[in-house]
Amino acid sequence: MHSDESAILDLVTAAHRAKVYVDGRSKQRVQVLDQLAERDIVRNGSSVWIWDSKHKTAQHVTLPSRHSASPAPVTPSELATRLLASVRSSSKVTVATGSSVAGRSVDRLVLTPRTDRTLVSRVVVSVDHATGVPLKIAVDARGQSGDAVAIGFTDVSFSTPGAGLFSFSPPKGAHVTTKDLSHVRPHAKADHVAPDPDASASPKAQPGSEPTVTGAGWASVVTVPSGQLPAGVTGDPLFRQLTTAVDGGRALQTTLVSVLITDDGRVLAGAVPIATLEAAAR
Repeated sequence: MHSDESAILDLVTAAHRAKVYVDGRSKQRVQVLDQLAERDIVRNGSSVWIWDSKHKTAQHVTLPSRHSASPAPVTPSELATRLLASVRSSSKVTVATGSSVAGRSVDRLVLTPRTDRTLVSRVVVSVDHATGVPLKIAVDARGQSGDAVAIGFTDVSFSTPGAGLFSFSPPKGAHVTTKDLSHVRPHAKADHVAPDPDASASPKAQPGSEPTVTGAGWASVVTVPSGQLPAGVTGDPLFRQLTTAVDGGRALQTTLVSVLITDDGRVLAGAVPIATLEAAAR
C-alpha cells in the first residue's frame, strides 16, 4: 500500500488529537499531533504555512488580501453550526442537562432524525452552559453501541492565545515550496460582474455534469455524474480492498455513510443503506 493511501486510511479510521488556537477571523493555528510527528496549519492574515514534520516539508501560501473563503470546519463549534443549519428542520430536537465536557458544564442538544431511512440514529451536540459554545459533537449509528464519530475538546480556554502561536518559520533542512494567490480576485456578486470578452474561451461546466440531490434531509442521496472520477481510481488495489461487488457496481459501507460507484461511472453517496443507493441508481 502506498504511503499516501496509508495516510488517508489512518486519517479516517484512527483517533487523532489536535490543538486549535483562534484569534479572530484572520489568525488560526491547528496542530495535529501524530505519533512522534506533527502537522501544522498556521494562518496569520494573508500568510498560511502548512508544515509536516514527518516529511520535513513546508508550504507557504499567500492569500488574497480580502480572502473570505470559509475554511473547512475543524472545531466542534464550526461543525455544530453547519450541522444545525442543515438538518434541524428534519430532526426532532430535545435538550438534556447535567453533563460535562472538558471539565465544563454543558447542555446536550439531541437531534433525532424524523425518518428511519437513514443510518444515523442521533446526533448529540454538547454546548457550554456559560458561553453557548459547542464543545463536542457526537454521531451515533443505528444498531451500534457508542459513538460512531465524535469530535470534542478535552481541554478548553477562552483567553486570547499568544501572538507567537501565529508565527511560523520552517526549521533548517525543511523542503519549502511557495504558492502566491495574492493576485486572485475574490468572487464578485453576479450583478456586479462585467461581461468578459474572453468568456467564450473559458472552460464551462457541461450540461449534466453537476451533482444532483434526491430525497430530503437525512435520507438525501447525492449523485455525481459519470466522468467525474479521477482516472485510474476504480483500478486501484485500495479501491478493490475497500469496496465490495454489488449489482451494477461496487459499494463502500460504513456505519454512517454509504457510497456506490456504478459500472457506468456514476457515484452515489448518502447517510443511507446501500439498497437506497442502488434504487436511486436505477
